Amino acid sequence: MLKICLIGNPNSGKTTLFNNLTKSNARVGNWPGVTVEKREGTIRRKNKDNVQVVDLPGIYSLSPYTDEEVISRNYLISNQSDVVVNIVDATNLERNLYLTSQILEMDVNIVICLNFMDVVDKQGDYIDVEKLSKKFGVPIIPISALKSRNINKLLEECEKVKDNKRKGTSILNQNSNFNKLLKDVSECCVSQDVPSPCFHAIKFLENDELERKEHPFLERDCRSEIEEFKTTSNIENVEQFIAKSRFKIIENMTIDCIDKSYRPAYSFSDKIDKVFTNKYFGIPIFILIMMLVFQITFAEDFFYIGKIFNIDSVPSLGTYLQGLVEKLFELITGGIESGMTNINAPLWSISLINEGIFGAIGAVLSFLPQVLLLFLFIQILENSGYMSRVAFVFDRLLRSFGLSGKSLVPLISCFGCAVPGIMGTRTIESRKEKIITISLTPFFSCSAKLPIYLAFGSVVAGGVLGGAMVAFLIYFGGIFVAILAAFILNNTKYRGASSSFIMELPSYHIPQFKATSLSVLDELKKFMIRAGTLIACSSLVLWFLMNFNWSYSYIGGLDNGMEQSIIGDIGRLIQPIFVPLGFAKGPEGWKFVVAALTGLVAKEQVVASLELLSSSNYDLLLQSLNSAQIFSFLSFNLLTLPCVAAISAAKAELKTKKDFLFVLFVWSLTSYVCSMFIYSFGSLFEISNNYKYGVLEIICLIVSVVIITTLITLSIVYKNKKTNDDDCNNDDNNSSSGTNKKARCMIGCKHCR
Repeated sequence: MLKICLIGNPNSGKTTLFNNLTKSNARVGNWPGVTVEKREGTIRRKNKDNVQVVDLPGIYSLSPYTDEEVISRNYLISNQSDVVVNIVDATNLERNLYLTSQILEMDVNIVICLNFMDVVDKQGDYIDVEKLSKKFGVPIIPISALKSRNINKLLEECEKVKDNKRKGTSILNQNSNFNKLLKDVSECCVSQDVPSPCFHAIKFLENDELERKEHPFLERDCRSEIEEFKTTSNIENVEQFIAKSRFKIIENMTIDCIDKSYRPAYSFSDKIDKVFTNKYFGIPIFILIMMLVFQITFAEDFFYIGKIFNIDSVPSLGTYLQGLVEKLFELITGGIESGMTNINAPLWSISLINEGIFGAIGAVLSFLPQVLLLFLFIQILENSGYMSRVAFVFDRLLRSFGLSGKSLVPLISCFGCAVPGIMGTRTIESRKEKIITISLTPFFSCSAKLPIYLAFGSVVAGGVLGGAMVAFLIYFGGIFVAILAAFILNNTKYRGASSSFIMELPSYHIPQFKATSLSVLDELKKFMIRAGTLIACSSLVLWFLMNFNWSYSYIGGLDNGMEQSIIGDIGRLIQPIFVPLGFAKGPEGWKFVVAALTGLVAKEQVVASLELLSSSNYDLLLQSLNSAQIFSFLSFNLLTLPCVAAISAAKAELKTKKDFLFVLFVWSLTSYVCSMFIYSFGSLFEISNNYKYGVLEIICLIVSVVIITTLITLSIVYKNKKTNDDDCNNDDNNSSSGTNKKARCMIGCKHCR
């Protein structure tokens, strides 16, 4: 069987090609020992042997700066594939070929495929593929993964080269002095039976950390050759010399292979970016786009058409589909109940099947159309190239809070699920930024929390706001809290400057229907699996705890059975801890506490738990809370600890136990303090006749305001002190007089004490 691996830069179309090749015959897991995603698939061919495909992580180089780079590097060195297929973005040839030049230095069989050739043709460019292939000494196939152009030709070329014994060569041999040094170090590697000697020699000369650990003899045997090269070439930093030489040589090799004379001065993407990435309009446009998405997905009265024209409300597409699913489950549960009653089934069995299984799962699945619609829109925005612009636009804002645009990419991923968002932080080199970003991930609401917001949407303020506006307020409220938390963390525990941010802005294009559909279907599969396994199992456990007492007697049929149940006693025991948050007040408060805590299993479980705990009075249970209590409950579920899967992902990404415990503390403290503030402050405006603003609310308001004000004040003080320290440090460089330094710095900072 032919075995190939795909490697290329992010946004080079590698995933599209993988999906195109493997169709539905793909498996997704993790590489051993790390949380980096591993994708493998099989190409099934008629009358031919199947082809195994391994999709390596998207990387920019083979330097050991991230887990992805180390994984790809080790996989290529081990020579586990017959052919390495290097996907190159033909619209950005010079930058993509940097990685290609490193792969060429390995003893592996290579086929380069130039992707996005349809875009190249559309732009009016011309690439002489044959001339480029001769210069690099390996086959180059022009393809379009999006339109399946030349895919079979690519596989045929892989068949041709699979039995070759190719030796690695470097494009850096054009410098005579460096060529001599490279030859000497390579021979040293050959003498020690090191595979791919050319690659390892150059990595050693680049002062590669892994290389020096794995082959310490190179430091001993080649020191004199390196010093001689530095002296004769007048070069101090060999690593910088190699990097600059790569780009310069690649530019010289491609300059006569590319003709861009027919390209217009400004492309279609350039014209759109003048508006979408504008520093004044970029963020408002993003907010307007998201408002439109929320209206289509969640609005009970689409853009308030019913209220404006004084007619019946016009439901959005998402709300309409949700209503259909709800009616379907009402028919199912009604049929089951009548059927089991007719055969005189025991009451506990009717309750178990109708409420413990179908009722709880139905409460979650009724929101499935809206979850999928939101995920579909996010995928469209991402696949079209717009989400890259969002990261670019927000980079300026994030930099003010100690982060960079690198952090926004994983945070936006959290709108779908927090787990890939947390895993995406591995691309952030700065430890400080990585910890802060992981601390913010729950505040960017995942799709699993949507059912919670929508369940209360028709209750808040008498249903005036509606599900769409409630969801919109919660989503952007989470973003606001994330910005505030980033500011506090950046100026207290994790002080320091933001890292540099370089991001490729791909051209705008229409999302591929097939790729988008596969992503949405994958989300549907995950949602159904969670509903059918995790939520079903936890609902059964919860049903047992609420229908049996400590003597294990069934009390579900009694009027006050739930009050005597196991879960009733547990809920009332922990209820006082959450009373300052408002939603735990009153005789029904413990039910909301229990529901919130079951969200640790899966956030969809919160709605399923409320359905179970309501004793068939679901709407009455939700209406037992006023608006202040509802927003407190929603904010707590938004900001608190995420599900167990996300917590596990955070533990895997954070290298130390201390950092992990600190992140858990941030999540818990933020959710508690913010919910307490929202409840106590919001109660001031509560107009319910039977509601009284008492001593508890006053104390909670004072405590929450004091905590928030103290944290913000400390952040501002530390920020100003850091600025003064930096200014004083700059003065130190311009003066040798200690007396003058003291006169300039009046606060007695660490540089002047």
